[in-house]
Amino acid sequence: MSQNHLEETFVETISAVNFSNGIVRLFFAGQDLSGLIDDDKTSETTPENRFCVTMPLAGFLYAMTVVQGFVENDKFKSIVDRSAKAGFLPGVEADETSQSQSEKPLKS
Repeated sequence: MSQNHLEETFVETISAVNFSNGIVRLFFAGQDLSGLIDDDKTSETTPENRFCVTMPLAGFLYAMTVVQGFVENDKFKSIVDRSAKAGFLPGVEADETSQSQSEKPLKS
């Protein structure tokens, strides 16, 4: 019997992407959890690098096509639009989500 175990780790964002010698590294970041444990609830927590995913360029490019397909999915676009209009996506204006990058006018 196989004892395969898939580990899931929550992160808030990608903090950096590095490419060198045919290898891509994705650095993932999240809140500094030690700040949440302290008694001082007024202090702000700072982001910290959690882990790094390392893959060859071919694997990274394939992963990007998978992500692109997901982002271009109409159901996902609808969810992003509703979340932006509800104010759940900081820094994203509602009218920005209804236009794709290719449809936006070029700034002169």
